Amino acid sequence: MLMKNTKITLQSGEVFHGKSPVWQKSLYQGEIVFTTGMTGYVETLTDPSYAAQFVVFTYPLIGNYGVPSKKQWESSKIHAAGVVIAQEALFACHAESLSLFREWLRTQDIPLITGVDTRTLTLKIRSRGVIPATLSDEHIFSSEFIDPNASDLVRKVSINTPVYLGEQGPRIIAVDCGMKESITRHLLQSGFAIKRVPFDYDYTEEEFDGLFISN
Repeated sequence: MLMKNTKITLQSGEVFHGKSPVWQKSLYQGEIVFTTGMTGYVETLTDPSYAAQFVVFTYPLIGNYGVPSKKQWESSKIHAAGVVIAQEALFACHAESLSLFREWLRTQDIPLITGVDTRTLTLKIRSRGVIPATLSDEHIFSSEFIDPNASDLVRKVSINTPVYLGEQGPRIIAVDCGMKESITRHLLQSGFAIKRVPFDYDYTEEEFDGLFISN
């Protein structure tokens, strides 16, 4: 696939160069964070807690086992604003892979930049904390940086209406503030009946055996 020169620009002034697929738009915005996991990139990117964030993977090779079915995802889509890696695996070496990593990102319009010195970038994030950033192939002006935390992120990642899961067992009210699917899977496996509700749902008049608030 054809690639183009792009760069991650931090609001603090540092620039990290790399390559991106040519189908990407010229500018993406978000807050940059990092993760040190050697595996689990699918779970990380579909985790609602990474909404509006560029995720830097410190592990040097990402995508080598492809993308499995949605039953292993943490939500129904990618929530991260973008992906920053050192090297991309162009082939998937796993029997359960249903898609190549880059094609998965493309189907959900999630930007990718590869060839980045992710270790040096991570050190910057560790010393400064999370930083507003842009992923672009153009010059960036200071006015183009945004703070995702100024928006209502919890509303964006929460469900809109209550969902009932499981039919037997102690009844739990689960308040969805960006709940991962692995939480509901484990609760169901433990024998609970779940009423999953939006973050602003009034459950004070409900009858339940337990309350769980996701973060």
